[in-house]
Amino acid sequence: MHADTETDEVYAQMTLQPLNPDEQKEAYHPAELGTANKQPTNYFCKILTASDTSTHGGFSVPRRAAEKVFPPLDFSQQPPAQELIARDLHGNDWKFKHIFRGQPKRHLLTTGWSVFVSAKRLVAGDSVLFIWNEKNQLLLGIRCANRPQHMMPSSVLSSDSMHLGLLAAAAHAAATNSRFTIFYNPRYNSYHIFLDDYFNARISDFGLAKLMNMNQSKTNTGIRGTKGYVALEWFKNMPITAQVDVYSYGVVLLEIISCRRCVQEMEQEDEEKAILTDWAYDCYKDGAVDALVEGDNEALDDKEKLEKLVMIAIWCVQEDPVLRPSMRNVIHMLEGYSYLGVKVRWKNFFYYIFNVYFPCVFSLKRALWNNLLELKARHTNREWCFGGDFNDVKSLRERKGRLQHCNNLEMKEFGEFIEDSSFVDIHCKGKKFSWFSSDGKAMSRIGRFLVSDEIISILGVVGQLIGLRDISYHCPIWLVVDKSDWGPKPFKFNN
Repeated sequence: MHADTETDEVYAQMTLQPLNPDEQKEAYHPAELGTANKQPTNYFCKILTASDTSTHGGFSVPRRAAEKVFPPLDFSQQPPAQELIARDLHGNDWKFKHIFRGQPKRHLLTTGWSVFVSAKRLVAGDSVLFIWNEKNQLLLGIRCANRPQHMMPSSVLSSDSMHLGLLAAAAHAAATNSRFTIFYNPRYNSYHIFLDDYFNARISDFGLAKLMNMNQSKTNTGIRGTKGYVALEWFKNMPITAQVDVYSYGVVLLEIISCRRCVQEMEQEDEEKAILTDWAYDCYKDGAVDALVEGDNEALDDKEKLEKLVMIAIWCVQEDPVLRPSMRNVIHMLEGYSYLGVKVRWKNFFYYIFNVYFPCVFSLKRALWNNLLELKARHTNREWCFGGDFNDVKSLRERKGRLQHCNNLEMKEFGEFIEDSSFVDIHCKGKKFSWFSSDGKAMSRIGRFLVSDEIISILGVVGQLIGLRDISYHCPIWLVVDKSDWGPKPFKFNN
């Protein structure tokens, strides 16, 4: 195995030596080829966030990962710190300062980290792997995320440079019983090599190539006209993903709700109703979803369910495909539990803010934890905030009364979900508990905010404040910041 000096991508180099006739008659013993390597037990891998790759920041290490892989810190020091030396795939040693600090306290790699990020040209979405091997050595590897690649259907390899050279070399080695070397890179599988009539290599996406002529460099999907069931990605130069089907489902759901087609001819005075998605959005925004089911008394009798279905449909038909839910989450919402997310831009930063409501059933909670982790892994380089009713606590200290209902495994896995997400559960101010039973005999902290390091640093978040409850069993919770200017009155009450 080898590693590319520029990208650190691993590849295999194999030299094949043909056997002579006598050797071919001998028995073949696979065991002589060696034994398989054991998978290291002490290792962790993390997908880098924007703050991890910032030149002014450090690398945030999950607590369990730091305790598992790094040597133990001396907590008699204030703050606890140590120097780590990690060796990469090329035998180069990198020095980092490992420190335990912050509010709340967390493990960070500071001094030396930005040098490593710059040298390896790491960006958010890339992955870093630390291994503590049996020789008590700390090893370090990276895996770069797939960078955007442009389709190149033109001739990028001429007949002079290729012209069956590879095939000719292989054929010659086989015919003369000479050695032949193969290089295998598991990441280089995005393109097929097509040869034209003159054996010039042409590189292209295979799926699109089937739609193109030999000398054609562009193709057209032929989509025109008014949007109906079709997502806007089809009209724009954007990747086509499974989210286009989510958009179409949202349109169909609106048709089921309103009992009408997605595009319909209207009189001039009702022309704003011609495109169903636009009209439904206006109705929902104005609090007039009744207009969508005018005359349907059965639907009007359950307005809460009607508003919920319209909300799900509108979420599905968002123009930005990133903001659409997965179909799994759509099903969860229809069954009564999930989350709702919005994308907010403030001071040239994009924030993804999610309101969550977790079910009471442990298996369903676990499924939703995994959904949120998958969502965060798919969309890197973003600032995240999750807040709402998690319907769980991390330990018995966050609960009082009716402790017989606590599930130790559930609390443990909830804590692991927070660790795996790399979110920060900021310390509370004000009240200790966020939920109280009607008789006041049971209380817990099932409501909270979980935020990314970027939001803490950008907004200056210093805590979360649990306020006094009114008619609800739940208390309101605010994120407390120390440096944001909320503008003139009446919005200056937070300053």
